[in-house]
Amino acid sequence: MAAAFGLRAGRNFVTGYLYDKIKKRLPERQVGRALKELFPEHHQLRVRYARNRLVRRPIETFFVGEQLHIDQNEKLQAYVPISSSHHLIIYVRSLTRPFPMQRYSVYLFAGVDAHSRYPVFHVAATRKTAIIPYMAWRCAVRKYGLWFRVIGDKGSENVLVAHFQRQIGNVILPPRRRYDDPYRALPSTSNVRVERFWAYSNTAVARPLLPTLDHLRDHGYFDLSDPCERYCVAEATCIVAAVLIRRLKGQVTHHYVARVGRPVEIFNQFRGNVAVPEEMLLKVEDAVAAYPGEVAMDCELEGDPLRGHAHLQEQRFQLLQEQADVELIADDLLASYHPRYSQSFADFVLSFITVTQQLVEDYL
Repeated sequence: MAAAFGLRAGRNFVTGYLYDKIKKRLPERQVGRALKELFPEHHQLRVRYARNRLVRRPIETFFVGEQLHIDQNEKLQAYVPISSSHHLIIYVRSLTRPFPMQRYSVYLFAGVDAHSRYPVFHVAATRKTAIIPYMAWRCAVRKYGLWFRVIGDKGSENVLVAHFQRQIGNVILPPRRRYDDPYRALPSTSNVRVERFWAYSNTAVARPLLPTLDHLRDHGYFDLSDPCERYCVAEATCIVAAVLIRRLKGQVTHHYVARVGRPVEIFNQFRGNVAVPEEMLLKVEDAVAAYPGEVAMDCELEGDPLRGHAHLQEQRFQLLQEQADVELIADDLLASYHPRYSQSFADFVLSFITVTQQLVEDYL
């Protein structure tokens, strides 16, 4: 496991991973000595570039439920082709605009409690839309209660969350602890909690998936200019990414954070969220209708030829479940430290395309 996660797999991270898997708490010093002996080069890099360095503007919170940090990640969808055998991964959105690029159309959304560092939601979607963050935020509020403040960026994907966080917060939050603005837009450099969480997400979710997708694209196994194939690639990637996300959450929530504790223990013991009546948490359709601006209602990536045929979509997923085990695909993706081509993941992506095209020929 440490080889699969590489530099990020320090003693705290590995201790949390082992507790999540075998429910046994091992001494952190013993785990640290084992990692130092097995991977000395990673140990030296962790010592030299400590991740627990001070930030320019530290976040001060007093209880769980005070602040929720949300953000979206595009590491799985932006790259610039340079030649048939080489490509350049672009991480900064402003640098990618002048270049022609294709997209895998897979986006990651996450929300992290600022006090406990506990990820309350982490989802993969095939489209950058305001509906996905709102659905995740609504589920988190229904389960845990309302946060006193939500911190995000000024992106269009956060408009629904910002609107209803302000609307509900100004009504039910106690005046003594109420912020002037229940939603605050900050640049990514100040949204520290969720930005540090992306470091683990990129290593455990995006990094293992990209080599196989790039290999299939470079060798012409699919064409992203075809809407049908583009949808199939994005949807198959999201299915596998959901398994990787579930595993990552168990590892991150059980590892020990210096001077803080274990996120899952802090989150469960000292929660101060305010309960919200069910009627105030509008469903997606009602929320879009109540929002004063315009919101794209389409949650799905365009190009699915089976859209509108629920029985065919269900048949497609049944056929895919018979052909592949997503858990085994995730094991194969995490089996090596260096990102590599995964035959099982490639077969799953190509099977998704083949099954979809076959159902279209037979029934449509």
